[in-house]
Amino acid sequence: MRLIKPRTENQQAYVEAIQNHVVTFCLGRAGTGKSMLAIYEALKMIEEGKGKKSDKYIKKLIYCRPIVKEKRIEQDLGAVPGEFSDKTRELYNGLYHNLEFILGFKGMVEFLEKGIVETAVLSNMRGSSFSSSFIVLDEASLLHRESFAMKLFLTRIGNGSKAVILGDHRQSTLDVKEMDMLDAMDKLDDLKEVACVRLDDYADVQRSEIVRKILQKYEG
Repeated sequence: MRLIKPRTENQQAYVEAIQNHVVTFCLGRAGTGKSMLAIYEALKMIEEGKGKKSDKYIKKLIYCRPIVKEKRIEQDLGAVPGEFSDKTRELYNGLYHNLEFILGFKGMVEFLEKGIVETAVLSNMRGSSFSSSFIVLDEASLLHRESFAMKLFLTRIGNGSKAVILGDHRQSTLDVKEMDMLDAMDKLDDLKEVACVRLDDYADVQRSEIVRKILQKYEG
């Protein structure tokens, strides 16, 4: 497994938040390593839990993204041609790229085939309970408060699990007051099990120098 290290103080704080809390919210620009660092921490915890029977160890990674239409979670994929897996596969390209970068292609395939890494559509999680799992919800800043999607997601967390919620309010079509993620952060910030982290500095953009410059031009 490739070693991934935080490159900035904010990234280090983000990683420590994941390690020390049950739930971590992270808001950050594109290219700040939100997904990469979360997935790496998940895989590292899975390695640490191999062969251990206690439910306090992480056994699998569950990566979730919403399918959003207007103010609600899109639940009807029937109009889209193809099998369900084909319809949703492109949602998880970011996950697959990060897995391959960290594990290599063979390692990625092995983890997926063994069910160590799973994908989920948020609207299909009702009734589920995930124990001993590292659950990542990506693109959470797209969720409208009226969808109640954050409550749905957060109440899936079972014993021995961690959850990381990722978003970028700058790339959302919603007004700040409409964002379910920001509302959840405000409601839960005083819980000791919950951490809220922001990767707000341009120095946190580590994808490339050109991405950092592009963001500064768009946001300046």
